[in-house]
Amino acid sequence: SLKQQSLSLDLFEVIVILNGEKQPYYFEIKEYIKNSELNIKCYYLESKGVSNARNFGIKVAKGDFITFIDSDDWVSEVYLEELLNITNKGYMGLANVICYNQIRETYYTDFIGINYNKLKKDYIYSHLKIRSYFSVPWAKLLPSKICKENFFSTKFDYGEDALYMFAIEPYIPKGMKANENAIYYRREVDTSLSRKKRPYKEVFSIHINLLLEYWKCYLYNISKYNFKFFFIRNLAILKHIIKRF
Repeated sequence: SLKQQSLSLDLFEVIVILNGEKQPYYFEIKEYIKNSELNIKCYYLESKGVSNARNFGIKVAKGDFITFIDSDDWVSEVYLEELLNITNKGYMGLANVICYNQIRETYYTDFIGINYNKLKKDYIYSHLKIRSYFSVPWAKLLPSKICKENFFSTKFDYGEDALYMFAIEPYIPKGMKANENAIYYRREVDTSLSRKKRPYKEVFSIHINLLLEYWKCYLYNISKYNFKFFFIRNLAILKHIIKRF
C-alpha cells in the first residue's frame, strides 16, 4: 500500500523494524528492498516489543513528520498525500479508520472511525473533541521533532499507545478532518496483546501504574495540559478496571 501512494515516492521514507524472529523474514525483506522503488530501510532489533521498535524508528527517522503503520495494517493510496495537505497548513490531519477481520471478509468502523464520521469538513477541532485519536499513534502525521523528544514507555505492553499520545498532546496542533479517502485500514486480531485475557490482579496493577504515569506527565507540565482532557483520560482507565471487575 505504501508503494501505491499518490504522494511522490521520493517525498517519504519507509522504516521497517523487525524485532521478532529474525529469519526468514529479515532475508525476505532485504530481498524485497533490492528491487523496490521505495526509499526503504530495514533494521533488526534483538529487543522485542512494539515500543522498542517504534522508539528505534523514531530515532532514525529523517522526515519532518512521522506516521506509524502496524505490520498487519495498510493504508489507502491517498493516505499520505491527503494527511500532508492538511498537516502542512498547521493542523493535524485526521484519517478515516476502517477495521477489518483477519481474512478481510468483514469491514466496519470502531470508536475512532465513528468519531471521524461525526467530524465536519474544514472545521478545526480541539483535542478534547478528537480525543479518540489520542488513544492510538496512527491515522495521523505527528511532528518528528516532538516525537524525538518523547519515547514510548517500554514498561507496558498494554495502554502504552494512549500514554504516549497523552505525553505529546500539549505540543500537537489542533485537528482537522482529512478527505474521507485517506483511510487507515486496521486489522482486528483476537490474539493481540490489547485483547489478551489477563487475570484481574494483573489488569488492576497495569491500570494503576498507568494512572501513576499519567499523573507524572500531568504534574510535570501542569500548565500545558487541559484539565478536562486529563480528567477524562483518568476516567477511561478507571472504567476499564471496573469493566473487568
